[in-house]
Amino acid sequence: MADQIATAQNQPEQAFNSASNTPTDHLQTCSFFEKLPLEVRNEIYKLLLVNCMLGQSDLCYYAIDEDGSRVVKYGLSISILSTCRQAYNEASKILYECNTFYIYCTGNHGYEYRVYNQSFNSICPIMRWDHSPHPRNLSTLPTLAKVKHWKILVNSYKVFPEQYPCQTLISFCKSIHHSLPFTLDVLLIPAGIQEQPGTSFEDPEVVLRPLTLLRRLREGTFSVRDASFEEVHGSQTSHSHVATITSQLPSASSLHSLIQLGTSHEPVEIASEMYPGLLRYAQSFERYIPFKLATDLPMTEEFTSTPGKRCRRGYPERNLPNPFRDTSFAFLEKSHPLEVALSLAKKASESQDIDRFKFYRGQILDYLEPQYQRVMSASSIVVDFIKDHKRTGALFDAEGVTCMCAEVGWGQAESHYLCQYVVAEAAVLLDHYASSFQRDMPFQIQVNFKKQQKLFNGFYFQRDREGALADLNRLIEMGACDDFVSAFRCAFDHMETQRREIRDARKGLFAFDFVNDCQTEIDPEPNRCDDFVDFSVNEPICGVDPPHPQEQW
Repeated sequence: MADQIATAQNQPEQAFNSASNTPTDHLQTCSFFEKLPLEVRNEIYKLLLVNCMLGQSDLCYYAIDEDGSRVVKYGLSISILSTCRQAYNEASKILYECNTFYIYCTGNHGYEYRVYNQSFNSICPIMRWDHSPHPRNLSTLPTLAKVKHWKILVNSYKVFPEQYPCQTLISFCKSIHHSLPFTLDVLLIPAGIQEQPGTSFEDPEVVLRPLTLLRRLREGTFSVRDASFEEVHGSQTSHSHVATITSQLPSASSLHSLIQLGTSHEPVEIASEMYPGLLRYAQSFERYIPFKLATDLPMTEEFTSTPGKRCRRGYPERNLPNPFRDTSFAFLEKSHPLEVALSLAKKASESQDIDRFKFYRGQILDYLEPQYQRVMSASSIVVDFIKDHKRTGALFDAEGVTCMCAEVGWGQAESHYLCQYVVAEAAVLLDHYASSFQRDMPFQIQVNFKKQQKLFNGFYFQRDREGALADLNRLIEMGACDDFVSAFRCAFDHMETQRREIRDARKGLFAFDFVNDCQTEIDPEPNRCDDFVDFSVNEPICGVDPPHPQEQW
């Protein structure tokens, strides 16, 4: 295996020498570079930017500088990268494709933790932080995708809440799964070699599950093995200090399946890419922005209006908790079912548990489906009503409201009565449409709302919807048809905007799923017409026009 990996490491250098003749042909070439052949430049880059220390964990441990500070020096002259654009394009390929980079990861969690613990976040070349209170997360490092040779040291410790790691195997695999590394050497630390910050170990198959995100790795260049004493920094000084050494590798058959999957070309479903579409769909049913944003928070946290900050209890400006979420330890029992399922789906997506994610996603979609159908049905009824009365002389005449039914010879009283009936019917249908957007709530959530009903009504009040609906009743009594139509259109357009948001989110629900593998009967209806009603033109008259009186016999 070691010989195969060494051979594969030489392949990118040979490929680079033959393929790097045209990396900057489209750019203006520096006169100095024209005098220095590309082959010579590549050799210079290798002398400046290639060092075996980048792939050796024992050499990446702390070194004490002259001033007493802790620093690791790799002997690289990275200033060459900032010389000019052409030098960067050429030298960065040497740096990232001819070096093997070491990285230390914790394997059992997929959360984007904010708490830093040095025991779980060792210094490594690609992320040179040391005791930083706010270390960078792997997802924020675009250079990870450029590296072509990796040595990954993984521990399988169970961690405590105060020991959250930032460098996790799941976040690492998410960062590189779109790239194509040439070699990937995964080293799982056996029990007993390293001083344990935890007290127990995770299931090895769970620890290595993130590797299932990787595909199209070259055969013979992807390995999973036990780490040796020399490959683990900070290990015990000798074998005599260790009572027992226990391998944490899974069974041979599991390892074989994992490596076969990594070298295959099978499509991969990534739960973390599927979750945003689900979140967007669920949030489209909530109108109040703080409640909408809170659906993506951890179970025991709450949204606050102060940017960049969160609080555990309610909203500081009103001292009022979110009625949909119970931030105590009874979150699962007392929170809205949608909030609970979203939190569990997010947790499953972060740990790449695709089956569990799809299970909770199915629960969410089944819960929202009745309301979705109510919204679509109410919208269709109102749209049909508008089209029936969007013609000459009718309520929604594009040229302006005229005297209804004057063309059939009705008197003023009859016309006024019919107009009053039509506008009342329009108001009732619009009220039904507005009520269809109200979220379904269990009894406990209704109680939470009822305790501060007036205040919550104020949260949801919007002039273009609730304000316009309130104006309709007054305008009906006044008989002001022109103003009624304006208020009706204002409220209707506002509701249609939310309906369009729901429809757009629904279309993207299964964008990252396999074909015919959604595990749900929910139809995203991608071909459904979602155009807004155009009030500027009347509906065409279908059928045969009645004959002109002079043409009749």
